[in-house]
Amino acid sequence: MLRKTLIISQMLLTALAAEAHIEPPRSVAERETLLSSRKKYREAGVMKSTAMQVGTDGNNRKLAEWIYDTQGRESNIVMFDAKDETKTYITQTYDRQGNLVLDADRDEEGRILEMNVLEYNDLTLIKRIVSYDSSLRISGILEYTYLTDTVLATKFKPDFSIQYTILYTFEDGKNTGAIQRDASGKLIIRTINRFGNDGLRSAKEVYNAADKLDYYFTYSYNAAGDFFKIEKCNPDKTLQRTDIYTYNAKGLLETIEVTGADRKLIMRRAYNYTYVTD
Repeated sequence: MLRKTLIISQMLLTALAAEAHIEPPRSVAERETLLSSRKKYREAGVMKSTAMQVGTDGNNRKLAEWIYDTQGRESNIVMFDAKDETKTYITQTYDRQGNLVLDADRDEEGRILEMNVLEYNDLTLIKRIVSYDSSLRISGILEYTYLTDTVLATKFKPDFSIQYTILYTFEDGKNTGAIQRDASGKLIIRTINRFGNDGLRSAKEVYNAADKLDYYFTYSYNAAGDFFKIEKCNPDKTLQRTDIYTYNAKGLLETIEVTGADRKLIMRRAYNYTYVTD
């Protein structure tokens, strides 16, 4: 998980960021959003979802499958390679409060590739993530310190020296930005999230190590408050790419279509679902 979602440079800086793992909540509002998502899947009776890469030549490739428990939580994820063969299994285990406490990547033979053990505070917000490598040696520790309207995430190496820090800022429970620095305090990347009057994020600005705007995203939503369109733009406001989202009758993600600056199709991803009633 640490290598896939918790490093800020990999956190939704593209609309199609890695979907294999869920980032634990760092605020009560983020936890409520997570619970709302689980409720949607539970009430829809989703047992499994499959992501397919839709080829322009008519050939589709399976990317991943998610298996859900009766509470709408992801319990198993299967990642596929270019030949539609299983590449990685991800198992997720929860405690009685519904917190993700164990996240393990395994190869097709069942051998551990990476494992993460998660701990939470009294508010059921993430407190610590300890990562282990394939030999079950500690490969990193990520600790969260909660301050007034900020959360400091500190990543430690196996020798317990600091690798980097991320300072998240919050307003009314919403993440308004983050700053990642290396062990010496040098800036790595900085983001700013902007929100509209409806409480939904309207833009995300990404600044580089020189603290100059690198690119930014704009967001628009459908009536249900789900993504409709995400645009990635250059600092001069020229377009880099556009992602369009569609949903099925149950309000679940159905397709993501990506076009470039020239509006030509780059990629299309489709999602299929298996329900309890099927």
